[in-house]
Amino acid sequence: MFTRKRKSVVQWITVLVLFVVIGMGQVVVAQAKTATDIELFQEFLRQEQKMYDETFQIVDVPLYKRLKWDINDTSTWQGVKIQNGRITEIDFPLVSIGGTLDLTGFDKLEKLECIYTDFDGLILKGCTSLKELIFIENNITTLDLSDCDMLEEVDVGDNKLRSIIWGDLNNLKSLKCTNNYLDTELDPQMTAAIQAVKDKGFNPLCESQYVDLQAPYCQKDVAVIQKFLSHKNNASVLGWDKNSIATWEGVTWKTIGGVNYVRNLDVATKAVTGSVKVSNLKYLLGLSCGGTKLTSLDISGCKKLESLSCSNSKLKVLKFGKNTALTYLDCRYNYLIVEDIEKECKKIAKRAGSDSVYYEKQYARKIVVPKVKLTKCKAKKNKITFTFKKNKNVSGYEVRFRKEYTRNGKIVKTKSWKKNKITLRNLKPKTTYYFNVCGYKVANGKKYYSYVSSTKAVKTK
Repeated sequence: MFTRKRKSVVQWITVLVLFVVIGMGQVVVAQAKTATDIELFQEFLRQEQKMYDETFQIVDVPLYKRLKWDINDTSTWQGVKIQNGRITEIDFPLVSIGGTLDLTGFDKLEKLECIYTDFDGLILKGCTSLKELIFIENNITTLDLSDCDMLEEVDVGDNKLRSIIWGDLNNLKSLKCTNNYLDTELDPQMTAAIQAVKDKGFNPLCESQYVDLQAPYCQKDVAVIQKFLSHKNNASVLGWDKNSIATWEGVTWKTIGGVNYVRNLDVATKAVTGSVKVSNLKYLLGLSCGGTKLTSLDISGCKKLESLSCSNSKLKVLKFGKNTALTYLDCRYNYLIVEDIEKECKKIAKRAGSDSVYYEKQYARKIVVPKVKLTKCKAKKNKITFTFKKNKNVSGYEVRFRKEYTRNGKIVKTKSWKKNKITLRNLKPKTTYYFNVCGYKVANGKKYYSYVSSTKAVKTK
């Protein structure tokens, strides 16, 4: 009986020892799998690269040898900083490496700089301490920064990026991502990042992006350019083919929401004529048409327009609208009427500063004031009210009145074409008054009148 029990106890002890051993083995295995970031970086450096040897033969060489680093001596790793056994900074030499740079788990990394390294991919999962990312002239198409909440500076220009996934933007102060395929207008991730930088008083550099030549072109924008080219000999003057977008050298495009829109239009110093209506170009950012023979320009629908240069042309009409983004305007030396554009120009100057708005110097021209129409003349006991048909091409309306049929009398006028009523007060009852009406126009500091109506009579009651 005792022997049987002892055997049972021995069996249980054996099982327990085996369990502990196996458990320890599992712990050892788990620890072996948890490599430090230095060990992970060593694995990356052992990757073989193809290069020419001294005899110009293509051979496979580990990356660390190509960089002339000692794999086991971190002091030879030029550009790599290590503190307390953890990598805090990586600044690769200007060497074409290629492949994917996987820095998963490098949670002490604060700065990463890779320029002209030709990486196709970048993984930054768990890089929670990263503050500065400089990744220029590589070939990445996507970038996930969702774990990088400490980022302050990001420069990823000259890649092939089509999307960036952002994390916390509270610390972001500098953003440069030009020369990619990013949608900076409609992509909510990008617009949020751009706005976060602007809110801190900094200017992000994101506007210049490559055009996706495979994307369709906005037909409304194409139609605007084609209509302009159809006027007389504009197409031949510019050397553009109306039906070939590739020949439109003065037009730059931007891919927004998978569609190509006109971003900038430049026909400056070309002898193009007629009128240009670009109000349908909703993503137009810059327009340059100075030194041309254009007579009319309509930018009323260009809400994104930031810069307009149209000086030294033949413009008689410049139609503004809700151009709330316009911060530079030069329309000097045309035939515009200052009073017609002054209100809008002052709005721009208030928004952008007077050094960015030039409009006051205009050439003299013949001013023809249109005839105004009197629609109603209503007399009461001691007053007479005149009502005119509104005419936005005049500055105001005038009534010249007197008691006798002579040229002498008084003049009452309005100060705006919108105020189309004039009331003569404190008149004598049952008295006949004679009057003439006309419109007037103030142009470049001078006052011009329309046709003065024939003399008419009206009697108070």
